[in-house]
Amino acid sequence: MKLKASGRGRVMNNSVVPMILFLGCALTLASCGPAKDYQAYRDQAGQGEQIFDRHFDLCYQMAYQKIKPIEGSSGAGQRLNWKREEFQRCMLDHNWVLK
Repeated sequence: MKLKASGRGRVMNNSVVPMILFLGCALTLASCGPAKDYQAYRDQAGQGEQIFDRHFDLCYQMAYQKIKPIEGSSGAGQRLNWKREEFQRCMLDHNWVLK
């Protein structure tokens, strides 16, 4: 179904609006994850990028394992916040502070 815009003579396809909404949601969700690069963290102990990668993977896995078994009435947003807090706490324990 095509709609004609009033007064302009343009034809707008109905599939454009859902596509714009989808892209907006995708970009919003993509920005919600943890900062994943070495430059986003302050290296307080001078450990280097390879150690950062190991600590990042370790903290990410630990946070996922701790939050995964939670069931019940906790909402998805609350679980995501707990996972982020656990991840940041682990990174802080390894002397990595988000800039």
